[in-house]
Amino acid sequence: YILLAGSAASLLIDIDKYMIPQKEAISQTAYYAVAVFIATVVEIPGRAMFQIVNPMVAKAINDNNFENLKDLYQRSSCNLLIICGFFFLLINLNINSFYELMNNQFYADAIMVVMIISFAKLIQMSFGCGPAILATSTFYKITLPFSISMAISVYFLNDYLIDLYGINGAAISTLIVLIFFTVLKVLYISYKLKIQPYNYNTIKIVGVILSIFYGFSFFQFDLHPLIDIGIKSILITIVYTSLVYFLKLSKTINKTIESRFK
Repeated sequence: YILLAGSAASLLIDIDKYMIPQKEAISQTAYYAVAVFIATVVEIPGRAMFQIVNPMVAKAINDNNFENLKDLYQRSSCNLLIICGFFFLLINLNINSFYELMNNQFYADAIMVVMIISFAKLIQMSFGCGPAILATSTFYKITLPFSISMAISVYFLNDYLIDLYGINGAAISTLIVLIFFTVLKVLYISYKLKIQPYNYNTIKIVGVILSIFYGFSFFQFDLHPLIDIGIKSILITIVYTSLVYFLKLSKTINKTIESRFK
């Protein structure tokens, strides 16, 4: 079941690259693929954290320690949303300068793809250790119908939206499917185990990410793209880290920041 579920889930991104050449010029696939590679950087912290959290989730479920499971679920969601939100900001607020470095205006046409896919990945990361809970609990078999349904949904949405919006349509399809099924999985775990990953801090984190995104969207330096990326990244890091720390959005991250300064 897990093997088949993983195979079906892998189609979610790859199916776009297969369908785009059927409807658009084959060069559009290259622009889309590069944009997806850039956007998926957002989920790198999640891949690292899952290596640590997954065994802890399995142990909590095996011991029927649902208090610990709930704590892991909410903390992983909160911390991933903060860290992946930071990557989301760095990527999307510097994307124009990055494409200037590539010196190819056609690749820059995929800027919206980067934003849409990175936002979809951010939503997915906010689910925290939810995938581990689904995979290691007694109802693990549900992962297969979820994965198959996602693959089928993205296929039909691509078939419709690529005709309307080109490669942006493929990105929108992925966004819709990931949001819908993430919500569905959250509700399913909530129904089965009476736990959910979000709390009041989630709203504050989203508020911080949106505020910085819209605030820095108006910052444009008429400098070399590399210098522009460097300055903007430093400013984003200082402002974002300060807000996360002083608003006390995560005890784990606050302790890490304090230990680094000490």
